[in-house]
Amino acid sequence: MSGPVPILAILITYLYFCKSAGPRWIKDRQPFDLKYVLIVYNAIMVVYSTWMVHEVRLCGFASLPPK
Repeated sequence: MSGPVPILAILITYLYFCKSAGPRWIKDRQPFDLKYVLIVYNAIMVVYSTWMVHEVRLCGFASLPPK
């Protein structure tokens, strides 16, 4: 960073959008229906987490020498 000015500009812009411009922009809009998107996302995360546990078990515990 060249100084505090760029980060302060980003921070002020972010706060302005979150507190003022954003709420005015979306006040008359309907919320998105994300129920099915979240169901698919959660299912993918369950499969991915199961695969990761399997890989850690194979790479971590299966490679240990027997006692």
